[in-house]
Amino acid sequence: MVTFFGTIQALYVFFSRSTSRWEKLVSTIPITVKSESETRWSSRAEALKPVSKYFDELLDLLHNMVEDADEIPETRSDARNLCNRMLTYDFLTLLGFWKNIITIIDRIQKRLQDPSMNFHSAALDLKALKDYFNNGRECIVNEALKLGEILCEEWNVQFEKRPRKKKKMVDENSQDAGLSAKNELERVMKSTLDRIHMEINERFFRLNEMDFKFGFFFNVEELCYGYNTDVLLENCKNLGDFYSRDFNGLELHEEILDCRVLL
Repeated sequence: MVTFFGTIQALYVFFSRSTSRWEKLVSTIPITVKSESETRWSSRAEALKPVSKYFDELLDLLHNMVEDADEIPETRSDARNLCNRMLTYDFLTLLGFWKNIITIIDRIQKRLQDPSMNFHSAALDLKALKDYFNNGRECIVNEALKLGEILCEEWNVQFEKRPRKKKKMVDENSQDAGLSAKNELERVMKSTLDRIHMEINERFFRLNEMDFKFGFFFNVEELCYGYNTDVLLENCKNLGDFYSRDFNGLELHEEILDCRVLL
């Protein structure tokens, strides 16, 4: 994963370091490559977008630079190196994988940054995001693997090789772990989705905790007209137990039911 985003960053550095290269890039694709950031998901989305959308055009441009005798040796060498880094099974597969993941994360993040967003809606969005990663785990990975194979065939990239070696103790020979390049990449992508799921739980623990206590107040339709009064009673009791010095959960439940009659 680090190598993948390193290649995305290397593309930006390559074109931004030279005015003439940048002009060729701008004349080839309608949007320019962006720098990626380790801390801002939105910048990664912007960095990935032109590479994913105009992958063929970028590769053709790099190939032309490699073959162009008028280019300086450094440019031709760097362009060849970038082509080699992009035309690998790992990069081609992860391109589709991260496009899918980052697009969704970026959309949710922009909603969370909306000043009108309340914590209950934010918690619901994050839950939907976690459910997507959890329930769609197999589908996300399989789609990325299929797209990777299609791109490998299109660009004549070999990928069924390099069985992973299993490390053993000192003085023991490495043993074939039986994982092909496809198996290994599948394992890595699933581990990444598990890590993202865990990070969301950890980073938004306080938000989820607050939503557990107060979130039912924001569901106005259910609060005022809902039929399941048992759930309402449970929510009121939980809140009353936590803030027992401030109010009584059972009385809160009765007052809400009284308000329903008035409404």
